[in-house]
Amino acid sequence: MRRTATTARANATLQRSHGRCRTVRARERKEEGSGSRTEEVETAPVAIYDHPLAYDVAFSYRDVQQEVDFLESVMDEHAKPSSCTTVIEIGCGPARHCLELARRGKYCIGIDNNPKMVEYSEKKARVEGLERMKLVQADMRDFDLEIQADLVCCLLGTLSHLHTEEDLMRTFQACAQHNRPGGLLVLEISHPAELFDGSLMDPQGDAWEAEEDGTRVVVEWGREGDFFCPITQIVERTVGLTVLDNRGSLKYSLEQVVPQKMFTLAEIKGFAQLAGYNFVSSYGEMDASLEMSPEAEGACRLVVILKKK
Repeated sequence: MRRTATTARANATLQRSHGRCRTVRARERKEEGSGSRTEEVETAPVAIYDHPLAYDVAFSYRDVQQEVDFLESVMDEHAKPSSCTTVIEIGCGPARHCLELARRGKYCIGIDNNPKMVEYSEKKARVEGLERMKLVQADMRDFDLEIQADLVCCLLGTLSHLHTEEDLMRTFQACAQHNRPGGLLVLEISHPAELFDGSLMDPQGDAWEAEEDGTRVVVEWGREGDFFCPITQIVERTVGLTVLDNRGSLKYSLEQVVPQKMFTLAEIKGFAQLAGYNFVSSYGEMDASLEMSPEAEGACRLVVILKKK
C-alpha cells in the first residue's frame, strides 16, 4: 500500500499557529467544490480513538518500515542475546508497527485498551493473513499474557496517557514481567524540551494533512489556549480530525480534549530502574543515527532504550 500522505513534520513547521482555522478551511473547500453554500458542520466532543480509520490515516505519514528497521537495529546492538523473535507493543492503536514486524516473521502481540482499535487492527491482520500476529484488549498498566518477549515497545507518545506516578510504575512493572532478561523496552515520547522552552505555557498548536486509500484527514494537534499545569506536567491538548473523501467533501469531524502527561528523561530512568531495567541509550527520533544530545539537530522526539536486568 503506497503512502500518499504529506510529511507532517514539515507541515507542522509551516502551519504552526494556524491549527485553529485549519478545520474550517477544509469545510470551505467542500462548499467551493460543490458550488453551493452550506452551513459549517458542528464539531461535537467525541472519543477520537473510537474512530480507528480516521486515527490511522492521521498518522499514516510515519515511515513505519524505517522505524521497524530502527527497532531491529537497537535489538542487534543492545539486547543480549540479540535475537528478536517475539514482540509486544502496548497501546498499539492501529498496530502499524506490529503488522510490519509480523510481515518480517516476528511473533507479535499488540495490546490496546480500546475495543474498536483492537477490532480494526485484527481485521487488518486477517486481510494480510498474518497468523503470527495477535491483538489483545487490555490495560497497559496490568496486562497479563503469560509470555516473555525479546522486545516490548510503547510508541507514538502513548506513555503520555499515564497521568500519575503510580500508573507509570505499574506500566513499567507489567512490561518488566513480560520482558526476558537481556531484552529491551523501547519508549517513544515527546521531546523533553517542550517542558522547558515555554511552548506549553503559550501553546499555538500544529496542523497537518494525511491521505490514504481515498480518505483525507486534516489534523489539528493542539490549540491556542490549551491549558498546561506545570505541577502535574499535564497538558489538556485539543485534538481535531476532519475527514474528507477523495473529492474533498466533508464526511465528518471529530474533536476531543486529550490530557497528556509530559515526562523527562530523568523520570523515565528512575522509574525504569525501580522496575528492573537499566538505561542503555536515547535517541532524538526513531533513527539510530540521531542519538540524543543537547546539540542534536533534528531531534524532535525522545526515544529511550532500556534493558531488562
